[in-house]
Amino acid sequence: MRQSFAGIENFLEQRKKRILLILLLVTLATGIAYSIYLGDELRFLPDEQDYLTLAQNLVGHQKYAFPIEQSPRWTEPTPEGLVPTAYRAPGYPLFLAIFVWAGAGVVHLKMVNFFALALSLFLVYQILEKWTAETNSVAPILGALFVLAYPVLIFTAGTLYPQIFGGLLFLGVLYLLSFKEITYWRMILAGVLWGYLCLTIPLFLYTLPVFLLWMISREDISLKYMGIFICLSLLVIGIWTYRNYRVFDAFVLISTNFGVNLALGNSEFTVVNAATDVNFLEKWPIMHHLTEVEQNTHLKGAAWNFIVNNKAQALKLYTSKFLNFFNFRNELATETQTPSWQNIVMLITYGPLLLLACLRLFIRNSIPLSKFEALLVILYLGGAFVSAAFFTRIRLRLPFDYALILLDALFIGKIIELWKKTPAKVKDEV
Repeated sequence: MRQSFAGIENFLEQRKKRILLILLLVTLATGIAYSIYLGDELRFLPDEQDYLTLAQNLVGHQKYAFPIEQSPRWTEPTPEGLVPTAYRAPGYPLFLAIFVWAGAGVVHLKMVNFFALALSLFLVYQILEKWTAETNSVAPILGALFVLAYPVLIFTAGTLYPQIFGGLLFLGVLYLLSFKEITYWRMILAGVLWGYLCLTIPLFLYTLPVFLLWMISREDISLKYMGIFICLSLLVIGIWTYRNYRVFDAFVLISTNFGVNLALGNSEFTVVNAATDVNFLEKWPIMHHLTEVEQNTHLKGAAWNFIVNNKAQALKLYTSKFLNFFNFRNELATETQTPSWQNIVMLITYGPLLLLACLRLFIRNSIPLSKFEALLVILYLGGAFVSAAFFTRIRLRLPFDYALILLDALFIGKIIELWKKTPAKVKDEV
C-alpha cells in the first residue's frame, strides 16, 4: 500500500505543470463546447437579462441605466428613454461591457466566464504553491483538480451571473497577498481588485476587517502597505458612490437592492431554501410612488421592523439561513426545477469538501492551523454569518467555496507530508 501510494504521489509531483496545463485546456474546451450548446438563451430571469441590458446600455448610450419599459425603477427617464439605476452592483456589467463593445454576443460572454473559471483554477494552483511548506507538495495540483471536479462552477459559468468573475477577483486578492515579498504595486493592485470585488459582489465588504487583521498578524506587511490597500480599496468604491450621489442626490453604497435582499430574507414570506415569491409593489402600494432610493430605504425599514417585532422568529430564521449556507441543494425560482441527479452530483462533490474542512478544524490541536488556513476558515464562516442576514443560496456561496477548496488542498498536502515523515514500519501497519 505504501509503495503504490508513493507511486501516485511521485507521479503527481513530477508532472504537476503538465497536469495543470491539461486541466486548463479541459476547462476551456468544456466551456467553449458548453457555451455553444447553451446558445443565446438566458435561463434565469430577470437577473441575467439585467446584467446584459446594463452592459449593452453602457456601450450603446454610455449610461448605467435600464430602458423605461423594462424597469419600474422610478426616476425620470433620459431623452433616450433610459432610467438611471444603481439596483445592480456595477462590477459585472462593467466587465461584460468590455466584450459587448468588442461585438460579443451571449454565447461569447458565456465563453468569457469560462476563461475566468480557467484563470481561477490557475490562481488556486499558484496560491497553494506559495503556502505549501514543501516545494514538491501535491497540494497545488489537488486544488486545481478540486476546482474542475466541482461541476456547479461549470454550470454557473454558463450563466450571466457575477459569481464566477467575483470568484476570480477574490482569488486575485488572495494571490497578491500571498507573496512573501510585499511591494507597492502588489498592494496597489490588491486594493483595486478588492474594491472592484465589492462592486461586483457587495457581500465581500465584510472581508476588509478580516484581511486587515490578517495583515496585522503578519510581520512582513508594514502599516504603510496596509494604508495603500485601504486607500485604493475605498477609492474604487468611492468613485462609484460619488456617481450614485450625483445621480440620486443621496448616499448609496454600491447598490440599491440592499433593502430588497434584506426584506426577502427577513419577512413573514421568507422561505429558507427556496425563492421568496413576494411582490413588494403589491404588498405596499406606496412603493409605486417612491424613487429607487426611497424604495430601498422603505424595504430596509420593513425588514428591521420584522426583526424587532418578531425576535424569536427572526433568530430562528437567521439560524436556519446560516445552516442553509452549507446546503447541497436549493429550490429554484424558475419554472425548471433542479433534476434529482444534479442534487446528487452536488452532494457527492460539495459534501466531501465540507467534511474535509470539518475534519481539519476537528484536529486543529494536533495539527495547528497556519495563519493562512485560519484566514480561509474565517472568510468562509464569515460568508455564512453575513449571508444569513439576507438569504443563502448555493450560487451566492460559490466565490467563498474557493476558500474551502484551498483549505482542503492544504490539509491533504499536510497529511501526506506528515505521512512521509513517519517511520516506514508505522506506515506498513497503517
